[in-house]
Amino acid sequence: MKHATAILSSLLLVILAGVYVNQLDNTDESESRLRQKIIGKAEFELAKVIDPKTKEVPAERLTEAFEIAQERLKQKTPIAGITWDERGPNNVSGRTKSLLIDSRDPSGNTIWTGGVSGGLWTSTNGGQSWTIISDQFNNMSVTAIAQDPNDADIIYFGTGEGHSFTSFLKGNGIYRSTDGGITFAPIPFTVNNPDFEFINNLAIHSYNGTTHLYAATSSSDTSRGGLLFTQNGGTSWFIFKGNNSGTNDFACDVEITAPDPTNNNNSAIVAGFGGFGNELAVRNGGTTESDGTYISFDGGFTWFFDYTSTNNEGRMDIATSPTDPNIRYLFYESISSNLLPTIHGTAFIGGALSYLPISLPPQGWLDFDCNAPAQDITRGQDFYDLAIAVSPANPFRLIIGGVDLWGYERDPVTFANNWVQLTNWFGNCGLPFVHADQHFIRFENNNELYVCNDGGVWKSNNANSSFPTFNFRGNSLNITQFYACDIHPGNNTNQYITGSQDNGSPFFTSAGINSTIDVSSGDGGFCHIDQNNPLIQITSNTFQNYNVTTNGWASGVPALRANTTGGRFINPTDYDDNSKKLYCSNGAGNYTRWEDPSTLGSTLTTVTVNQFPNISDGAAWHVRVSPNVANRVYFGFGNGTVYRVNNAHTGTSRSAQAVFDLNLGAGHMISCIEIEEGNENHMLVTLSNFGVTSIYETFNGNTNNPTWRSVEGNLPDMPVRWALFNPNNTDQAFIATDLGIWSTTNLRVNADWDPTNVGLSNTRIDMIKYRPSDQQMVVATHGRGLFTSDDLGSSGNCPNNQVFSNESLSGTHEASNTIQLTDINLNGNTTLNAPEVILNPTFTVNSGTTLNITSDGCD
Repeated sequence: MKHATAILSSLLLVILAGVYVNQLDNTDESESRLRQKIIGKAEFELAKVIDPKTKEVPAERLTEAFEIAQERLKQKTPIAGITWDERGPNNVSGRTKSLLIDSRDPSGNTIWTGGVSGGLWTSTNGGQSWTIISDQFNNMSVTAIAQDPNDADIIYFGTGEGHSFTSFLKGNGIYRSTDGGITFAPIPFTVNNPDFEFINNLAIHSYNGTTHLYAATSSSDTSRGGLLFTQNGGTSWFIFKGNNSGTNDFACDVEITAPDPTNNNNSAIVAGFGGFGNELAVRNGGTTESDGTYISFDGGFTWFFDYTSTNNEGRMDIATSPTDPNIRYLFYESISSNLLPTIHGTAFIGGALSYLPISLPPQGWLDFDCNAPAQDITRGQDFYDLAIAVSPANPFRLIIGGVDLWGYERDPVTFANNWVQLTNWFGNCGLPFVHADQHFIRFENNNELYVCNDGGVWKSNNANSSFPTFNFRGNSLNITQFYACDIHPGNNTNQYITGSQDNGSPFFTSAGINSTIDVSSGDGGFCHIDQNNPLIQITSNTFQNYNVTTNGWASGVPALRANTTGGRFINPTDYDDNSKKLYCSNGAGNYTRWEDPSTLGSTLTTVTVNQFPNISDGAAWHVRVSPNVANRVYFGFGNGTVYRVNNAHTGTSRSAQAVFDLNLGAGHMISCIEIEEGNENHMLVTLSNFGVTSIYETFNGNTNNPTWRSVEGNLPDMPVRWALFNPNNTDQAFIATDLGIWSTTNLRVNADWDPTNVGLSNTRIDMIKYRPSDQQMVVATHGRGLFTSDDLGSSGNCPNNQVFSNESLSGTHEASNTIQLTDINLNGNTTLNAPEVILNPTFTVNSGTTLNITSDGCD
């Protein structure tokens, strides 16, 4: 019955009350505003990458692209000589959802964590500093980590963030190390397998001397995923799917109980099933699903209902007591947005083990104003923020995480509840600051506690005190998720402004990997440095909330804030260095113009444009100020069109001209409009979705009816988020992709794209900016912070174009663009190096001579 190549049955078999498994082989924001921010982030990210034909996010294509990239790396880098340097920041981290305390280190100082888009990291000093294991995995979304109790050199990590319907961070299975974490390799059976698309948790223990690895998984295919476990390191797997009676019913969590003396000191396994991401599912016309938790006493082969969830309870986080096998707690998401999350804990009542509801704190949470405006400690974000752990010192003491951290104790006799708020995300109200949005809590021992959240890792050394203190443990854990960046125009100036996911707008001022100043908080968006007066700098938060300084952040905070309604979650903007105006996406049929940021004004004007596409999702996805034509601004939309607006700097109503419209249709998101400096006719347009042609070029963009051609060439199917012409040779270009930076040396003839990632992480890049003064490039990665390259200046400096005729030719000849040869006899050994070498029909090569032609640039 345990065949090694198939699922034996999709039915739930209930025999003698046991459920048997099948086997598989091989700023001040209201609660509603906070909830909408998380939903807005998901919808924003998904729209940018969904394949418009299948309506799916085919993450397996990134795996194929990664394999192609590995092959091409063995050959060459197209634009030669480009290397990248990490810039940090070293004092700002990013979202973490897992942590492992290494059992091989009795001091407890060796720990492991992962960024949800930043790879696997380790620390040997309790998180005071971190070292990346690798940021070149074929999937960088690390969400769960586990260690084999029978062989501590075996470590696993799972990929794919599934708890917040952020399927743009799909995983690709489970990785395994057998050398103590020095190297990892994917478990083949889990790769490109929908059952392992999102690893929500890993748990591992020894059952009767055999190591069992458990994976709680979910999938974009509602018929896949579940609680999977293996006894042989991943060669073959068993699967249990709960009641599997509806959509969005997945394995949310799996935990191991304390050893049970009544069961040969074996531990039980508790698995939780339920819907998560339900709010987005309902908004998109789907349904919700409730299930419950199950328990197995025989290593996972037979399952019994442990707790049946209500119709209002979706995903859950499970906590088991490290000391008592019968005590466990369930922290449930509320599917209904107007209801509170729920918590249940086991207790013996009348000699029987039952779950009791635990009431939430009656006073509610204290925010920055130190009031208690609501009882919901997750502030409506329980589909995103949900974490719970049991103290080893007291099985009736919990640490619970929503937006902030709370402590709870239950009287074991009277069942009276005692709640206390432990942290505050603003550090107000006499409470210690810990970053918002808690995802994982783990006790190391009776007093030491680690917490993972959107700001990295935090630790308490007195977690069982009434008011524990916490310390940041994310220094040098560079997994910051940047959306945007800009660069100071000064030669060799180490000044950059950025926008990051839930970590504000870090401002860089130092060389190397150094700390930054957060000049505006929340989710940082598009940001700009005035290239004529760099003391003027602009940052943004979600939607249309803008900040400006006119003294280069000398005061450390924005000098002015301006805001209005409309726009996208991370709202596209561009700044005109000459007119000193900021142009912003707004809504269907219009854009926003910030008239006076450079004089600390707050005038935001809505400009109506009747020609903009009349589509339901009508806000622009990209905004670009022309570098050549005064007061001209381009806007790119979600139906694959680009419009230009002349005289965009004035008036409340303007007309627009379509410059890119190939009838691509809905679901084609314009991600970048690149324009050659000094040549308005030469443009690139990129699109970010899977399953589309991603890059187009025109040589007559300044006309009324530009002609476009695809220059996607041999690029694998993956999101393209930004583009930059090589300013030394505009027949060459760089693109920002979900697998780093790629480049081509020949757009004109046959674009041959290859990875250009020496020194750079294999992660998503959202933006590329360039500084002419020293030819430095800076890139904003979404998971590994900021990187720069100083090599562009040396990778293209060469003489002007050359035409040879009626002469003998020998030696080495280079050109920035084209070499033409006509009426020439080659008399000596010759090397020609240019992106394009034209051998005219009259050109001849004499016997006994050697002609070498290269087209890798001009270095």
